[in-house]
Amino acid sequence: AAPAAARGSPVVAELARDLQPRYHAAGGGGVFYAREPYRNPRAHVTRFIGLGGVGNKDKQKWLHALGLVAATGMPPTALHQQPPDTTQSPYNVPAVAAGAATDAGDEFNHSQLRWEEPKAKKARIAANVDRRPIQGDVDKTVYVKNLAFRADEGALAEFFAQCGDLVDLRLGRGDDGRSRGFCHVAYITEEGAARALQLSESSFFGRDIVVEMAKSEEVRGAERDAKRAAGRPPMPPPTGCWFCLSNDKDAHLVASIATESFVSMDKGGVVPDHCQVVPVEHVPSFAAMSPSTAEEVFKYIAAIRQCFAAGGGGVQYRLPQ
Repeated sequence: AAPAAARGSPVVAELARDLQPRYHAAGGGGVFYAREPYRNPRAHVTRFIGLGGVGNKDKQKWLHALGLVAATGMPPTALHQQPPDTTQSPYNVPAVAAGAATDAGDEFNHSQLRWEEPKAKKARIAANVDRRPIQGDVDKTVYVKNLAFRADEGALAEFFAQCGDLVDLRLGRGDDGRSRGFCHVAYITEEGAARALQLSESSFFGRDIVVEMAKSEEVRGAERDAKRAAGRPPMPPPTGCWFCLSNDKDAHLVASIATESFVSMDKGGVVPDHCQVVPVEHVPSFAAMSPSTAEEVFKYIAAIRQCFAAGGGGVQYRLPQ
């Protein structure tokens, strides 16, 4: 493949370096490509988007929508938001070392490149994740969920700035820097927050978002405590259970009933004298049993082993050691 310098335009590169646009779209490559945002000297980021040809046979994306808001109408906090995956500007390349090849057909001097350990990169991204609390009043802040994971702070600020001036915007991100699908948007006025609520169920990056008023940390903490105190609700018993004691059709198979479990013969035994120990309460798994039920089941199993070891059962055979 030809080097990038041979395919690109030095004039366009110079314009992008000097103008520092917020968005840069190109269609000369014939493929769809959205690189990571890169940082400009003016502190805002540029998002480069390459689009395929209209109606191309390879089904490369050739149409891209942007909800643009003038930079003059954006608060500095929103304008200067930088996602964790922001890179340095590709136009700020290091100077070519003396004696290195400069012609387009020569190989690039890799001595200026730096390789980063994956663990160090992960730690750097985690350190850059914005974990500060949202600035602004809670009665002027909205909570947005069901966000597309590719929606970053800049796109969110542009979208919600149509409702009013923003105080702050906080996108929830994990330690890996990826979006968690929700954000908080704080407005200067209550009217701005009220207009933002009207955007609920509107499509944003291909998803129908949900917008509701934010809750204070005290309210959220009280709700978490209430959920912990209530515990997990019990599972409703299944209908038509073959093993339930209320199933009168199979009552003749029950051999023994204890307090929290019982033993019954199996309707279609895999081996002779096949029996089963069943808890009285419906539980999804053995791990979900209460300690007392599990103890009783183990006692049943031990007693059945002793029975067969002593020669009990309809068929005589030795238990596997």
